[in-house]
Amino acid sequence: MIVHDLIIDLGLPLSIVDHPAFVRAMNTIDPRFTVLSRRTLCREALPSALEQVMVKVKQACDDAKFVALTLDVWSDRRMRTFIAITMHTIAKNDDSFQNYLLTFQPLSGPHTGESLRRQLEGVIATFNIEDKVVWIVTDNASNNLKAFDELIIPGFEVYFELEDDDDEHDEETEKVECEEKREQTNLSGQEERLRIPCFSHIL
Repeated sequence: MIVHDLIIDLGLPLSIVDHPAFVRAMNTIDPRFTVLSRRTLCREALPSALEQVMVKVKQACDDAKFVALTLDVWSDRRMRTFIAITMHTIAKNDDSFQNYLLTFQPLSGPHTGESLRRQLEGVIATFNIEDKVVWIVTDNASNNLKAFDELIIPGFEVYFELEDDDDEHDEETEKVECEEKREQTNLSGQEERLRIPCFSHIL
């Protein structure tokens, strides 16, 4: 309950388990309940919860026939930079749309295309989805475009040419998308994968 309901869902700090008011409240609810210490929470409870989630996510990756990824990099008010990669797929059991966070971690050093490419390759390899990625959504930052020049997934390089003019790039992207639709009526073709720009950033 503490890990999932309070720490994860409510976003409360880990230190809450050591706060006297919280300990008193839990003792009032159930005197037999022993509150985890922050040390135990960090060293045992959270790693155990993460391991359980990873098992479920990897199983979803194994079950998926095709996946789409989204990648974003941003900085908080303290100028700490983070990278997040999410996966989107259709569940094989009930055909429902499923979303999974594959990674969320600090990004140190220059945010070059090479750095982003290494991060993406590492995540793809970790979850063993090299042959399942059909779309990747990013914003139009030049480092995101550069990241796909030498991506391990074949086919991306065809679609990534840096343009000086954004309008020309948008027209070329639209042209490629139209050609892709004509050539593939479904997702059965694995020879070509395509990055598409984030609609929110375009608008």
